[in-house]
Amino acid sequence: MKLINQQKSLILLFRLGGTLKALSKFLIILPLFTYLSFAKIIILDNLRFEENTTSKFVILNDSNKITTQVSKNDIWLKENDIGILNFDFQPPSNPIYNSSTILFLYDLSIGNINYQNKELSLQILDTLVKSLPKSNKALIGFDYDNYLFCNFTSETGKITSAFKYLNSPPSDGSNFDSAFYGFYLGALNFIQNSNNPKNIILITDKFRKFDFEKVQQIAKSSNIAIYVLLINYEPDEQVFNFTRQTNGFTFQFTSYEEFIPLISTLNFLLFEGKPAQISWQNLPLCSNRRLINLSYKSKDSVQFEITVENSNLPQIEAYPPFLRFSYVIPSKFKDLDLILVARNFDLRIDSLKLQNPHFKIVFGDIKSPMILPKDSAHRLTIRFTPTDSSIVFDSLVIYSDACKIRKVNITGGFPNKKPNEKTLTILSPKCGDYYFLGDTIFIQWEGVLPTDVVQLQYSTNGGESWDTLAVNVLGLGYKFFVNPKKFKESDSCSIRVIQIWPNNAGETIELRHKSAINSANFNRDASLIVTATNHPDEFATVWNPGTGKKLFELKGHTRQVNWATFDLLDRYIITASDDSTSILYDIKSGDSLHTFKAHNGRVTSANFSPDGNYLVTSGLDGKCFIWDLRNYNLVYTISTGINPIYFASFTPDTNFVAYASYDGNIYLFDIKQLKVVKTFSTKFGNNHIHHFSFHPEIKKLAAASHLGLIFIFNYDPSDTTTKVYPSFVLAHDTISYPAINTTYFNSNGSWLISAGSDARVLRWNPSTGELIDSIAIGEHSNSVTTAQFSFDDAMLLTSSWDTTAKIFNRTKLGLQIDTTDCLFSIISPQVIANDVDLGAAFIGFSKDTLVAPILINQSKAKVEIEDIRILDNVNQEFNIVKKPDKIILNPNDTLSLLLNFAPVDFGLRKAKFVFSFKWGQISTNLIGLGVPPPLTIIPNVIDLEEVVIGEFKDTLLQHNIHNRSDKSINILTTRNIGPDSLFFNIIDGYEANVVTPNNYHPLTIRFTPDSIGKRNTIIEIATNTKIPKYRFNILGEGVAPTYDSVTIQVGNFEARTGEIVKIPIILSNKHFINKNSNYLGFGFNLTFNKTILEPLDKTLQSFFDGNQRTLKIKAEKNNFDDSVLIELQFRVGLGNDSITPLAISNSYPLGKGKIVITEKSGSLKLVDLCEEGGVRLFEPDGRIQIGPIQPNPSNGITKVDFETIEYGKTKLELYDHTGNLCKVLLDQNLKPSKYSLTFDASSLESGTYLLILKTPNIVLTKILQIVK
Repeated sequence: MKLINQQKSLILLFRLGGTLKALSKFLIILPLFTYLSFAKIIILDNLRFEENTTSKFVILNDSNKITTQVSKNDIWLKENDIGILNFDFQPPSNPIYNSSTILFLYDLSIGNINYQNKELSLQILDTLVKSLPKSNKALIGFDYDNYLFCNFTSETGKITSAFKYLNSPPSDGSNFDSAFYGFYLGALNFIQNSNNPKNIILITDKFRKFDFEKVQQIAKSSNIAIYVLLINYEPDEQVFNFTRQTNGFTFQFTSYEEFIPLISTLNFLLFEGKPAQISWQNLPLCSNRRLINLSYKSKDSVQFEITVENSNLPQIEAYPPFLRFSYVIPSKFKDLDLILVARNFDLRIDSLKLQNPHFKIVFGDIKSPMILPKDSAHRLTIRFTPTDSSIVFDSLVIYSDACKIRKVNITGGFPNKKPNEKTLTILSPKCGDYYFLGDTIFIQWEGVLPTDVVQLQYSTNGGESWDTLAVNVLGLGYKFFVNPKKFKESDSCSIRVIQIWPNNAGETIELRHKSAINSANFNRDASLIVTATNHPDEFATVWNPGTGKKLFELKGHTRQVNWATFDLLDRYIITASDDSTSILYDIKSGDSLHTFKAHNGRVTSANFSPDGNYLVTSGLDGKCFIWDLRNYNLVYTISTGINPIYFASFTPDTNFVAYASYDGNIYLFDIKQLKVVKTFSTKFGNNHIHHFSFHPEIKKLAAASHLGLIFIFNYDPSDTTTKVYPSFVLAHDTISYPAINTTYFNSNGSWLISAGSDARVLRWNPSTGELIDSIAIGEHSNSVTTAQFSFDDAMLLTSSWDTTAKIFNRTKLGLQIDTTDCLFSIISPQVIANDVDLGAAFIGFSKDTLVAPILINQSKAKVEIEDIRILDNVNQEFNIVKKPDKIILNPNDTLSLLLNFAPVDFGLRKAKFVFSFKWGQISTNLIGLGVPPPLTIIPNVIDLEEVVIGEFKDTLLQHNIHNRSDKSINILTTRNIGPDSLFFNIIDGYEANVVTPNNYHPLTIRFTPDSIGKRNTIIEIATNTKIPKYRFNILGEGVAPTYDSVTIQVGNFEARTGEIVKIPIILSNKHFINKNSNYLGFGFNLTFNKTILEPLDKTLQSFFDGNQRTLKIKAEKNNFDDSVLIELQFRVGLGNDSITPLAISNSYPLGKGKIVITEKSGSLKLVDLCEEGGVRLFEPDGRIQIGPIQPNPSNGITKVDFETIEYGKTKLELYDHTGNLCKVLLDQNLKPSKYSLTFDASSLESGTYLLILKTPNIVLTKILQIVK
């Protein structure tokens, strides 16, 4: 940056601006900020679109705070020291958020080529993080994988403590695609659900190739701004476009001091503050380099340069672009008009200047400055007054405020006459230039017109001998390919340019058409040819006779064109057609100017007067029409009655019109007297004359007849005889008499040439009538319709119905020549390209290598590398980290490149480097070896998912850590390095271990969260391999307990005594929302009146409390879509009450889960009870029973089994049949159970006895027989 006005400035390269694909080309040079007395202006971005430039900037006060109170009146703008008043200004606006979400994306390969970059990057990161206390920040480092060093936090200390993970040695490479949209910890996905504004800050010292469009699309759709902080890396256009598309910015730093002033700016932007923006239309200046001066309150300013490639600049256009006066008789003069038009802007024309005294501005000269408004024209008339016939050349120089001094080249003189002083000058190549074999040399010259054809020659021996390089060259320039197969090295090379007339002497140029050609004519100096053709072409065509190139077609007729010719002033072309019209065309553009409509039927000819003011047309309707070209008005009509007229023309002095009639006569019509004054009679009636021509000195007239005769008349304008007869009558063949189509005199009238239907062209002596020779023999295969010489007899032009027109060149004349002033050199490029071996890299990893040197320029001259490509690059495994646009290597310079190798498969990986130069290409081999990494950890991120706080989850990583090599690997240590190491523990697999080939190193990780939130740690495994340390991420989230809910309920029922009743237990209000739950059923207690209900399922556990019985139930169930948990069956007894509650209590889940259970009890009511004398209630026998008495009958030792279901006093008594108590067998407190009792009955007499069992609420009786 240039320091303007001696202000102290600090240079900062950032956001250099650039060009989008749809924008105009431009270059922004050093957008900077500058320190001022109390403020700093920081240019953030410069963007050009078409003719406009937009700059975004901020202004910092003396406290380094952003100033937002800025108005348009505070801003001053200059472009190349010219003040710009008309500009659009958008003032800055304060941030709209109090906090921001920022993800720092740190490239772990920073410093792998220059370690100082790492130190600077950490210093910048530390300062930036500490300047953002209110932000929610996270830190992800990446190489070929991503590592979460710190999850989002607003605690500055927490994130700065994570910087320790960045202190490891730089990785060999990194992967930007994975960094942005990797499957697990891709930055775009990681920040996706954060609060706005969302910002990603990429910190790197390289900007690698990745999928820009994909990242931009995701970022824009998610409203994520991406900033790029580049450390000692010159950004290119891709970087600027990338961040601009995401509403971010690019910054580049080479020192910490450059970063300091940007802290406030980044804070401002990250919280969505809007910078100031100024837009203006670039001034119409001629210089592409623009120095922009942006000032705040007219005191404090910043300057930066832009380069504009702008086509909309102040220009002067000239019509025509050059002037050719051609031949003018010495001492006479000729005037031509030149129109100057101001384009794009109003222009100030200061003066006009001509050097050669033969040219003079006679109208429109500018003596004092004048303003020419945009798109307005100023007419000049330039006069050429030659003193001899030689070629003269000059340039009209136009001095104005248009870009570049405009020159209009002018020539005059006979085109076959050498100039008295050489005007031709070679501009390039220059003395001492070096060109390589295979190069292209641009040869340029001046001093002739762009339409002047030259021949180029070259010499490689200092001019001792010359060889032809090119012929028929137009345009003042030629690109010469130095073919290595043809040329050899030489320090004695020269070029010369030769202007030749005619340009292709000794050659025949053929102008091919699609249909028969009716005529072909030269313009006055033989620089153009026009041909007229039959159906189906139905148009005329303009050609360059020097090259045979078609220039343009003259369209507009609807039927065949019979005749086409030029005026002598080289302004117009006129045509005659079967469609009854003649059309006037502009000779320069081919545009149709006017259509003449008067004839009824075929128009046979149309010719201009020598002074260019009049036109005569003829037709088969027997009429000639004379037109005034100045207003297109019909001046006079000549009529023959019914006789068709085949040809009409003015005499060379313009005083007469001659026309040929069907009656075999040629009539001379006096324009002033408006009458026929002379008749040239062939003496043959019914002999229509196809064509006639006058001798140059008007001494003779020659006519061509369809009878196959050529008539030559002597003509004396002073002779008042009204009828003239031919002096000679000639024929091509006196036997067949083929029709004669045209007859023309040569330039001095010494020859006469005739064109016949016998496909021949003959040359005659018009003074004697003798045949001189037959020319163009065998060149045409059908009737020759026209044949004529050029003005200097150097070329013969013929046309034929065989669809060709041909140009025969007879002589060659060198007009002028120029040779390069001194010698230049052609040398062989000596550029040495070294093969590149990047060595081994692990598959799935990435490796940066600085290759130096890859090229050495051992040539004598500098070489320019136009492009560098890597070919045969399967899967894009090889990449240039930064591809330069163009590189110039001076002699002995070397080229170094930073390359990245990322193999995707094992084995030798191959590609080719191709370096493109102007002179050719050089290729070199590029190889690398892809090897499997000794240890693979898949996946790189393991998510332990949600764990309820206060609990833990163990996860076995059985097959994640795999030895893929053919050697055993020593696992030296396995460490949990954090950041949340307190919540993760390696409980198995942390010991040193030897993993044999194709085996695994298992780990068991325990996650124990103590609070709600996401946690992560990094497991680092140290090995004895070439990759000493491996890392992978462990994620987990502590969550609050989540409870499911359900209602266990029983309904209300009615039943009769003795019935079997089914009672379902129902699950209702089911809400199972905890994904970790795994319920196998539910357990509960059911309490009821034991005197009313007896469960039929004897396996159910129960206990008693007075009249209440409680069942302890475990109901297993897998399908909770069914609402019935379990169905219980009871026998109904006549108990001690008419209703019993069905009470559910002590419910709990079977299996895993946290659940809230609501219990809803019911009841069972007895119906159809006898109510006379009060309801009579009975206790059902239930399961209280006396088992079999053994033996029965008995006469001695007797055994009785019984069962009770109540706690309390229990008696077993023996009564005789009269009711007398015989024995008390049992009287004590018992608990519910089964019992056996043995007693001796030998003392009892034979008879029937009653064995009675009494419990607190039940009495049972059993009969015992005693037999003696």
